[in-house]
Parts: sequence; C-alpha cells; structure tokens
Amino acid sequence: MKRSVPLRLVTGCAASFAVVCMLGVLAKPAYGAQDASTIEPEAAQILKQMSDYLGSLEQFRFRAANTIDTVARSGQQVQLSAQVDIAIQRPNRFRVNRKGEIVDQEFYFDGKTLTLYGKVVNYYANMNVSETVDINTALDLAKQEVGVILPASDLVYQDDYQELMEDVESGMVVGTGTVGGVEFHHLAFRGSEVDWQIWVEKGDKPLPR
Repeated sequence: MKRSVPLRLVTGCAASFAVVCMLGVLAKPAYGAQDASTIEPEAAQILKQMSDYLGSLEQFRFRAANTIDTVARSGQQVQLSAQVDIAIQRPNRFRVNRKGEIVDQEFYFDGKTLTLYGKVVNYYANMNVSETVDINTALDLAKQEVGVILPASDLVYQDDYQELMEDVESGMVVGTGTVGGVEFHHLAFRGSEVDWQIWVEKGDKPLPR
C-alpha cells in the first residue's frame, strides 16, 4: 500500500515549493538491475544537497494534506483526511495545527515548553524542557515522551539526510521528469521496513517536490 503526503511549503523568504513523498512497501521492484544492497552515489548526493539546502533555511512554513488509511469494523478500508499547518523557526520553535475528520489538535514548542492541546477530546498537556533544547531534540522528546510525530518531520530536522538515510539499505536515481513546469530528480530508496520515494528539484534550490 502506498501513501502519498502532498505538502506545500513557504520559506521565510516567501519562496514556495511542493513536496510529495511516497511511502510504503512495493510489491515488486520497478527496476530489477540494481543491486539490492547498493546505494547509488548520485542518489545519495542529490538527497544530501536537498538536505543541506533545507537545513540552511532559518524559518519556513508548510501545509500538508494528510490522508490516513484505516479499516472500519466491517472490514472495509476507509481513508480519513486532515489538513496540517506547520511553522518552523530555528533553532528552537515550531507550531503545528492539525484539523480533520476525527482530529482538531494544536502542538507547539516555544523554546521552553512542549504543549499539546486536543480540542475534540478536550485534552491538554505540556512538558517543560531545557532552554538549550533545539528543534531536533524537541521532535525526539515529542515522539518518545508525548507520542506525537510531526507530519513530514523527516524534512524538519536540521540534518534530515541522516534521518532519511538511517534505515536505508539501497537507493537509486529512477530518472528525471517535469511536474508543474519544474524539472526534478526522481529518487527511490529501500529500508528494512519501508520503501520510499522523493522528487528533488533540479537547479540551485534543490527543494523536495
């Protein structure tokens, strides 16, 4: 099953770009010639360039149209949607608003406190942290202590290359193409649990598409 997470991001300098990440397990590899344990240097280089560029941005915002597959009691598969607005200000602030069919939630970090507010379930919680905590550490604390994972959080870490490649066993450049008049590199990676793809814009602003 594939899941697509389309995102639109706006950087602090008012530039905008769209992100589409395909996650899931593929039934069969599309290209059989690649060694199952090889990461092509070009694929790794393009992903690293993207990571370095995103890491250079001091602040940005993006909106995610989130779709989650679930199974009803009858056994029928149902898709639930939500809209997520995320604002990042490095080194130590972020805010997330998530609203959808079954969720209406705010989650933010002001540099000192992690706060979660669930409007539907009328739930409020916060956790004080050290003033030296950055966004990377705050994201880890949110996941480990609060059980909250930011949508597309792999792209929010200061060095998202390390996060994205942590479980990767192989990777390749599938090819190049054009979406909305923008040329991109199409990359595909395989991990022990998840296969994923990402499209990276060509040029001096290698943004994820």
